[in-house]
This record gives sequence, structure tokens and C-alpha cells, in this order.
Amino acid sequence: MAKKKHKKDPGKKQKGD
Repeated sequence: MAKKKHKKDPGKKQKGD
């Protein structure tokens, strides 16, 4: 949540963008 989707990283798919 702290890390916003700045460049849609494939690593953070937990939040579903």
C-alpha cells in the first residue's frame, strides 16, 4: 500500500494494481 504503482511492476501483483 505504501508503494504506489509508479510503473506497474510485475512483482507486486498482490494488490491487483
